Amino acid sequence: MRKIDGIDQLFSKNNIKAIVQSSSVNPMGYLLVHMGKQRRIPTMNFQYGLIDTYQILSTNVDHYIAWGDQHRKRLTRYGAPQHKFHLHGNARFDPIFNGKWMNKSQISRKLGINGNKTIFVYPEQPLKPRDNRIVMERIIRALLPFRNKVALLVKKHPRQKGSGLSPGMMRKYPFAKLIRHRAIRLYDLLSGTDAAFVQFSTTGLEAMLFRKPVIALSFFPNTNKHEYSYYASSKLLTSAKGQKQLRTIVSKFMNRSSYRRLMMNKQQKYLLGAYSGSGNARKNINDLMASI
Repeated sequence: MRKIDGIDQLFSKNNIKAIVQSSSVNPMGYLLVHMGKQRRIPTMNFQYGLIDTYQILSTNVDHYIAWGDQHRKRLTRYGAPQHKFHLHGNARFDPIFNGKWMNKSQISRKLGINGNKTIFVYPEQPLKPRDNRIVMERIIRALLPFRNKVALLVKKHPRQKGSGLSPGMMRKYPFAKLIRHRAIRLYDLLSGTDAAFVQFSTTGLEAMLFRKPVIALSFFPNTNKHEYSYYASSKLLTSAKGQKQLRTIVSKFMNRSSYRRLMMNKQQKYLLGAYSGSGNARKNINDLMASI
């Protein structure tokens, strides 16, 4: 009730022209939108994430900025009117298209890696320490048969206290390196890698936008937010639900160029539906907001 009273005072004391929110589980956004619509104030929502269930609650707006047609189709199946959606992508991804990022040779020189090695990047997620160790151990085991031909670069999540890649593991498996915070930017790593391991992070989509092969990891029971089947829910993406499957994927990736081509062809089909932007999302969204 205090939130409702506070929002009511906000509207009473200020000339609010529009309400903009991002898909989230924060009830404040839903209250702002609902009370704004009662006052005929234009409302807009920006897509956040790919397949989280809370996004359905975010459709009670006049305008929904979606990343791609895949998201629009998903929410219209739940009853959201199609006319609300604008497929403009997201300004946060514009730098992928417009920025200058490191290539593989630059990454290799900076980290002292043989340029002939296949580089894998794994951006960690803020899971429980035990789960992070499980993921790391399975990745290491899958890469171990190719330890003289690969380099694994692990990037810790900003909200993560410790990495699943321990100092002991790095001593035992020298092909694995932990990239310290701010040592190399995530987009530089994605730009310079040969392939990326991902879980439920939008890092997977970012890697695809860099045209890099993505291997999705789905090792744990699913939650109501679909965290552990984020990418594994699509047949177009290469995903592993266990150690044996991951080892098979890595082996095929390392040994067969035909497998890599097929993997990328299917991934590009996924990307066509997942993202519609091309480096001009900020401009398109600003133009839309100015027209409302």
